[in-house]
Amino acid sequence: MTLTKSQKRFNDNLVKLSEEDDYDKCIDEWKFTGIYIEDNDYDNNCLCGKPLKHQYYYINQKTGKIICSGKSCKQKLKRLEKEKRTRKIEDLFKIFTSNGMKNIGDYDLLEYCQKNFDNITEIFLNEIRKYGTIEDLNDYKIYLQEEWSNFLDIKILLDEIEELKENIIKKEKEKLEKERLEKERLKKEKLHMQRLEKERLEKERIENELKEKIKKEREKNRKERKEREEKKLLENKLSSKNYSIYGNSGKTFSWLTNNSTLLEIKNLLNEGKITECQYKNILDNR
Repeated sequence: MTLTKSQKRFNDNLVKLSEEDDYDKCIDEWKFTGIYIEDNDYDNNCLCGKPLKHQYYYINQKTGKIICSGKSCKQKLKRLEKEKRTRKIEDLFKIFTSNGMKNIGDYDLLEYCQKNFDNITEIFLNEIRKYGTIEDLNDYKIYLQEEWSNFLDIKILLDEIEELKENIIKKEKEKLEKERLEKERLKKEKLHMQRLEKERLEKERIENELKEKIKKEREKNRKERKEREEKKLLENKLSSKNYSIYGNSGKTFSWLTNNSTLLEIKNLLNEGKITECQYKNILDNR
């Protein structure tokens, strides 16, 4: 069966990157990674050299090398029968060449595999960075170790996982510290408010006591003033009684109580010079 140039390049390069020297045997070393990229920039090439929009990534389970294949060439890895060289194939080759198809042999295959490795690594890294918990990162770490460690260097991926875990732990510590500081601030603020309230209540108590004291003093002063006024009024009244003529007796109240006889007082009452009330007051004060 005659192979096209691109088919031959694919087969030859596949053997170079495999442990087996026979093409039919080396195919079994390759495994589809499950990674497919649709790249409108055609930023990667198939193992045959064709720039690809639809990129399928395969890894060699023995050598760890990674290749990229297009829709057509990936059929070869499924052990499908090769197409014969036809005019259609030749025309397609010319079209690919005019679109800038690069002969994969024009550059180092190791460099090509490294580029594919970097592409896949970046995909894994992007996947890892989606996880936001230590539990999810540990699960993904176990997955990488069980499924990929035998044929893919996952050190950079494990390092990224550990770095992300450290960042999560750091952020959690920062969060806890922030919460602790906030609790402490709230506690201090509460104590401060309690102290202010206590001071306010104490101030209010002192003010109330002072007001009550002033009120009592005012009441006391008012009462004493009233008593003085009443006493003075009484003294004035008594003085008026003692030193002014009492009734029509021609004598003062003081003289009548201290110097007159009962007979004289009785005569004054009988003569109408003093009243019964005045007569009684004189007798009460003798």
